[in-house]
Amino acid sequence: MNKIYVILTACLLVANVASAQDFHLTNYQPAGMLFNPAMSGSGDHPLQVGVQYRSQWASILKGYTTMATTIDGKYKQFGGGVQLYQNHAGPASLKTTGFMMTGAYHKPLAKDGSLSLGFGLGKVQRRINPALLTFDNQYVEGVGYDGGRPSEEVFARTKASFADLSTGLVWQGYWGNTKNLKSSFGLSLSHVHLPNEGFFGQKSDLPTKTVLHGSLDMKVDDQFLFTPHFLMQNQGVHREFLGGVKFNGSFDAGAEFHAGMAYRWGDAIILQMGLEIGDKSIWASYDANVSTLEKNTGGKGAFELGLYLRFGESQKKQLKDTDKDGTYDHRDKCPKMPGPKENNGCPNSASEAALDADKDGIADKLDECPLEPGEPQFDGCNDSDGDGIYDQVDACPEIYGHIENKGCPIRDRDTDKDGVPDLEDQCIFIKGLPAFKGCPDTDRDGVSDMDDHCPYLRGLKEYHGCPSNATIVEMEPDFVVEFPTDGANIGEEYKSRLDAFAQQLLKDETSRILVSGHTDTEGTVAYNYELGLRRAKVVRDYLRREGVPMERLEMMSYGEAMPKRTNGSHDGRAENRRTELNVVK
Repeated sequence: MNKIYVILTACLLVANVASAQDFHLTNYQPAGMLFNPAMSGSGDHPLQVGVQYRSQWASILKGYTTMATTIDGKYKQFGGGVQLYQNHAGPASLKTTGFMMTGAYHKPLAKDGSLSLGFGLGKVQRRINPALLTFDNQYVEGVGYDGGRPSEEVFARTKASFADLSTGLVWQGYWGNTKNLKSSFGLSLSHVHLPNEGFFGQKSDLPTKTVLHGSLDMKVDDQFLFTPHFLMQNQGVHREFLGGVKFNGSFDAGAEFHAGMAYRWGDAIILQMGLEIGDKSIWASYDANVSTLEKNTGGKGAFELGLYLRFGESQKKQLKDTDKDGTYDHRDKCPKMPGPKENNGCPNSASEAALDADKDGIADKLDECPLEPGEPQFDGCNDSDGDGIYDQVDACPEIYGHIENKGCPIRDRDTDKDGVPDLEDQCIFIKGLPAFKGCPDTDRDGVSDMDDHCPYLRGLKEYHGCPSNATIVEMEPDFVVEFPTDGANIGEEYKSRLDAFAQQLLKDETSRILVSGHTDTEGTVAYNYELGLRRAKVVRDYLRREGVPMERLEMMSYGEAMPKRTNGSHDGRAENRRTELNVVK
């Protein structure tokens, strides 16, 4: 009976590996929905079909093989897909087959970012083939193993099935205004309901698998991309960390080459290669085994191959040639100006390159709207309502709106919760009053802050909100802290003066202090409101630490709504990036 215990122990070990841990794929990036349902429909094309095959440790117990097929697509902000996978392990041909349907919602965020939430629901079946097992009563003394002898072992059942549920979250966004850095981070949970995977009817909960993944696309130039990435998985007692870098090179006619190297901690050194031509791509990888099983595997690692087909027009690489010069727009450094291919689609002469058809000071080769005068911060275009959607593609160019509604307000939405719908609110992100179309009246004198020359001093309507005609001048705040572009930290040069200002405030316990944050017009209205709030908060918190009671500090953000100077100049924008302190008695 000793032999049967040894054999059954080996089988149980195989079963344990396959059940306590899900299948593994090295090329996880092109088929992200296999790891996170929130990535369903997140590609650049409306529809993608992918097939992946992996063979690992072929010299041990007949090895492990995995085959996975995925189909996913998107419609507007919704994504969905199906996945089918099969995993074989060990001499008993332990087979795990899974089918899952996934769905995701992709919410656009400011600065071309997005937040995606996904769910998956499916079924998993595990099957074993007892005919491929060997038992001690099949061994004949002096002869050896005789496969023709009956095993006399009885199996109650050879398969088990259970429902499966997963969920995930993914954030993607750009850093800075140049769009040279794009990051992506995701978190997913599989088997969240701890399904019973018992093979012989016994209670055996499959542990929840947690996956954390991230990447940072660093654009070197229009043709080259460098991407560090990582993948962390945790399931029961099993841990895995994979980190690596990937290099993308782009060529003419929409071809891309991928090469990378990664390391799976304590397990393998990984080499990756990929080629993408038009709507087709192929990926291959090899895991060189460096684990404690290296000797037992005879030096064999894992080979993986993936093929992906994409259908429909790509959002990222629409093969258009606007200026008809033979260079596609996504490779053309001057897409609206014809030029030779050897000069990246730009004119050869300096005089041609300096053309500025709309006379807005931005050369046509850099101007996204070359026939209409625009602003430098909008790449030569205009964004009249500050919603982050250029007027040329904004269905409501004069009214702040939302990306999901083509730049128009969404009916009945009230972003600032002041009782005035966005469609009628002239201060969408600042809580105000219906009488002033959603804008505030801080000094309660019946004049909206947007029209009040003295917004923190109660006055009369005939004097534009000031107490008398003599005070209809630009009132200076009691203290101003200025910030760098996109910054919300107090500079060292202000701290000693703020300390002294706080001491003055402590001497007069009857006054209130209005802390208001302001920005320039770079960025969307929504982002600038949030930035103004951060600027106001950092100054308020500083005064609070210096002893000024919280109840005396009133904080708000005006965003870009109340500029001190014009935003048309560098100096003007610098003065508009500020937090103002006004003492009200």
